[in-house]
Amino acid sequence: MGMSRTRAGKVNLSVLASLLASLASVGAVVTAGLVARHVQEESRLFRESVRVELLWHLTDRWNSAEMGDIRGAAAAALLNGNATTEVGAILNFFEQTGSLIERGVLDEESVARYFYWPLANYWAACTTYAPQIQQDDPTTWKSIPGLVQRLGDIEARRKRQGEKRVAPSVEETKQFLRDEQAERECGDDTDAQKTPA
Repeated sequence: MGMSRTRAGKVNLSVLASLLASLASVGAVVTAGLVARHVQEESRLFRESVRVELLWHLTDRWNSAEMGDIRGAAAAALLNGNATTEVGAILNFFEQTGSLIERGVLDEESVARYFYWPLANYWAACTTYAPQIQQDDPTTWKSIPGLVQRLGDIEARRKRQGEKRVAPSVEETKQFLRDEQAERECGDDTDAQKTPA
C-alpha cells in the first residue's frame, strides 16, 4: 500500500492514518503477547514456589516432635501387632499427601524422594490393620496403595533398580519400625534419620 498524493502533491492523510493505525495494532498484539507470556511464566514460578513451600511444610510436620511421638507409638504398636490411633494418624498423613498430589499441588517426584520409604514401610506394616478399617469404610486410605506403587516406580527409576528392589522386604519393614520406635525413645531430633533421601 503506497502513499497516495493528491494532484496538488499533498499526502492523503486518511491513508497515513490507516497505516499508523495498522502499526499500532501490530504493536498492541505484540505487547499483549509479551505480557501474556510474562504472566504465564510468573504463574508457573508461583506454582513451583507453592509446591516447594508445601513440601517443606510437610517435611517439617513429619519431623516435628509431635509427629515423632506419633510415629514412635505407631511403630511400637505395629511391631506388637496392634493398631492404634497413632497408626491411623500416620496413614492419614500419607492419604492427605496423596490428595495434594492428585490435585496437582505437589509433584510425585519430590514426594517420592522424601516420603516413599516411610510410606512404603508403614503401609507394608499395615497389611492386616488397613483392610479391617476399610471394611467399615472402604474410602479410608483408598489412595495409598496406588500412591505407594507410583512413588515406588519413581524411586526405582531414580535409583535405576527394579521395582522389587525398591519395595521394602519384611525384615526391612521391621527394622524401619524398630528405628522409628528407638528414635522416639531416644528423643533424637536429627533430621538425617527422620526424612530419608
